[in-house]
Amino acid sequence: MTPLHNRPHNGHCSDLVSTPVVCILRRNRIPCSKYQLAFNYSCYEFVRLQRSFRSAQRWCERGGGHLVFIENEETQEFLQKHIAEDQEWWIGLISNSLLNETTDGSYSNWYKDQPSSFSSTCGYILKNAKYQWSVTENCSQEFDFICEFGKIHNSWI
Repeated sequence: MTPLHNRPHNGHCSDLVSTPVVCILRRNRIPCSKYQLAFNYSCYEFVRLQRSFRSAQRWCERGGGHLVFIENEETQEFLQKHIAEDQEWWIGLISNSLLNETTDGSYSNWYKDQPSSFSSTCGYILKNAKYQWSVTENCSQEFDFICEFGKIHNSWI
């Protein structure tokens, strides 16, 4: 899989209004950079830079986003199309709460019934486990990560 940062912008804006640098989602005018993909009112960037959880989160925040929140099966399936299954990816699970919960908490994709409440841990997509989620207390491990931009989540208000 070629990192998005190292290839030309080739059709990821097919259902979007496109300029050389920015794609704009027609329905709600969310600008996505040429390194991002638009889906369901958000822009997603698949960052192929090995970083610790905190460093990945800061990287996303510098651009105005956060580590991805996987709120439903449609988002899960979208992400799966763009990441390699044979590596881990940091996602927006952190600390003493599950920030990745939807408002009704109905969607999860835990590997072998991982708990939805945990302490001092960070979440990631587990490699070679059909894109299921896991948590670790070793948040200093370095994984690639997925940033989400443009959507406001209740847990960030």
